[in-house]
Amino acid sequence: MLGCSDFDLKLFQFAIVAWSLWVCRNKIRMKGKFPGSAIDILYKSDLLLQKWGILLRDEDRRKLGECRDCVASWARNFTQKRCTGAEAEEILLMALPSFSSFVV
Repeated sequence: MLGCSDFDLKLFQFAIVAWSLWVCRNKIRMKGKFPGSAIDILYKSDLLLQKWGILLRDEDRRKLGECRDCVASWARNFTQKRCTGAEAEEILLMALPSFSSFVV
């Protein structure tokens, strides 16, 4: 569709990220609760991808798993470069265990 490979999967991922941003925006607007970092929004996106990813076809689930692994690796590297020592480990333990728990 539209000359794009994996259009459905990309649209699915876009919708999940947009939904995560919307939920974050609602928390800011209605509850005055701001996210601690961008990793919090990635974590929310990952949770939604896990929850709704089971509805995808097997091939799309495999591709989604590869994409999630890529994002998890990037987030891990980003956090380690941004923070030092124990602070980075604490953030990673809180935010990233779900990235590796997705079963394709």
